[in-house]
Amino acid sequence: MPAHDRAKINLVKGHTLFGLHEYMNENTKYITFLRKPADRIPSFYYYVLRKPNNKLYKTITDNKMTLYDFVTQVESIDLNNCQVRWISGIDDKEELMLEKALENIEKHFSFVGITEKYNECLILLQNLYHWSTPYYMVKNKTINRPMVDKIDDKTIAAINHYNNADNQLYEIMAKRITQLIENTEYMYLNLAKLALFNKIYSNEFGRKIAGNIKRKLM
Repeated sequence: MPAHDRAKINLVKGHTLFGLHEYMNENTKYITFLRKPADRIPSFYYYVLRKPNNKLYKTITDNKMTLYDFVTQVESIDLNNCQVRWISGIDDKEELMLEKALENIEKHFSFVGITEKYNECLILLQNLYHWSTPYYMVKNKTINRPMVDKIDDKTIAAINHYNNADNQLYEIMAKRITQLIENTEYMYLNLAKLALFNKIYSNEFGRKIAGNIKRKLM
């Protein structure tokens, strides 16, 4: 893409390896959310099971793999420190990937959130980028999957074994986020507003009313 066309891009979203900024303007920054491996990997397993077109679907179904089998037998970067691989942009020893991921975050990321405190992170992003009150609707949610506390200890141990660097990165960033949340004024008020907006926009009738009000105020 010609440079003048790339300069018009305000946002690129999706799952992408670190390095895309090299093709953008010099002020480009990343935003990402981290997820605990013990939550992410089971979610991914059940996601694959409802997606026959996924590259790992037949591997699971043809071999009747349990979640434990999936974690311990399938060789895929999706199951082995995936988050530090993507953020570091390298495929190396886990300690080197973690070190590079932290370096990239310091230099090239404006925000790293955690899904465990998703709403709080949206408020932090709102303050960072001077947004109006955000809202969202949950889509593409995997249903009928067991919660983490219902998964056996052996499987959780296996997940953590193969995702040690991801766990370390998550804990480091979770501490930072917790401190930011504690130091943010009106956090609970803004969380209440976000919850109200989510409730309004959670159904078509609410969205229609809110849209009419917004148009009248403009």
